[in-house]
Amino acid sequence: MAIGEHWRSSVVTKDLMCGKLSMELLRQYTVAYSSCLNTLALDVAAALLDLDCSRAKLPIWLTEILMGQNRPDNHGLFGNRSSGKDIDSSTVADPAGLARVYIKRGLYVEACDVMSFTLSRQGLNAVSSRLPEKGNIDYVPYQTIDM
Repeated sequence: MAIGEHWRSSVVTKDLMCGKLSMELLRQYTVAYSSCLNTLALDVAAALLDLDCSRAKLPIWLTEILMGQNRPDNHGLFGNRSSGKDIDSSTVADPAGLARVYIKRGLYVEACDVMSFTLSRQGLNAVSSRLPEKGNIDYVPYQTIDM
């Protein structure tokens, strides 16, 4: 038990440790088994939001996975993912999917943050690397925000 937590009952401390271990296990499985070929990361995000009626925020690690913050290659917010020989199965980033999950649950501020981050990140890349033919589209479709 950590210093300053001696007042807590052993049941609360045990439940806290169980929760931390469960979240770490969820993180490990999500990172290991998510790919562009499945929607595991989005499903985990939706399930976590539904657990607390969308009052809790998503874990930072899950948001970073879905936003593609740890990846140097940058795709447009609503552009199609690449397909064919050059498909990268380790690319899990789907900011458009994350924005749709937030919008579906009425979390419009979080959805705007996703869109703002992705659109502002587009300015960091050279214009030649942001070709629409590669799926790098710098706009938000009206039908996505008009739900």
